[in-house]
Amino acid sequence: MSKKIAIVLTSSSQVLQGEEGPTPTGFWWEELAAPYAIFTQNGYDVDIFSVAGGPSPADPASEKGDAVTAHVHQFQKDDKAMKKLRDTQPIADIKDEDYCAIFLAGGHGTCFDFTKREVGLPVEKFFGAGKGVAAVCHGPVGLTNAMHDGKPIITEKKVTGFSNDEEIVTKKGPGLPFLLEDKLKSLNAHYSCGPQWQSHVVVDGNLITGQNPASSVATAESLVQFLKSSS
Repeated sequence: MSKKIAIVLTSSSQVLQGEEGPTPTGFWWEELAAPYAIFTQNGYDVDIFSVAGGPSPADPASEKGDAVTAHVHQFQKDDKAMKKLRDTQPIADIKDEDYCAIFLAGGHGTCFDFTKREVGLPVEKFFGAGKGVAAVCHGPVGLTNAMHDGKPIITEKKVTGFSNDEEIVTKKGPGLPFLLEDKLKSLNAHYSCGPQWQSHVVVDGNLITGQNPASSVATAESLVQFLKSSS
């Protein structure tokens, strides 16, 4: 099996009209940087895709304070990684036969473009082939329009994702088209969450989901564990 993993980012910088005024969205840095580090440290090549291709916008809030973790610093100092981020490949160009897994990074931008079939189609190909499918925080939005055997792949599956309680804290919920926890439950997924802002990962076969940015490392590690056990 190929030792390449595709990380997918949002292309949306949609401005949210939340309780604290207009705020731009994008991908969340830790949810890209930590998995990238875990994967490369374990010998996997990583390609970065986005919905539209080209530069993917980062959520400005993920570039401030405690959100800027050691993994983020490491990624931003890596010229090769930064070039991949500046020149992301469009998700339509993913050839699932070239990769052993797909990883959907989060950020509020995903709520506006990860629902597209351009995202759902490759996800369902990876899932149907028994390859690793992982998503963290708002990344599971990309699972909601992927089908298998005539129903969403998450139906009757154990999953997690950014919780309603955490969304209340962000004060961005009013500007979103949906709350992720509600969306997952509406598709008859078996949703669970841990304490706010703490790592919580759910593994159900080849489907691996993490609740929030703090789950980025554990979600990536769980994917690596799955890949090693199935190789």
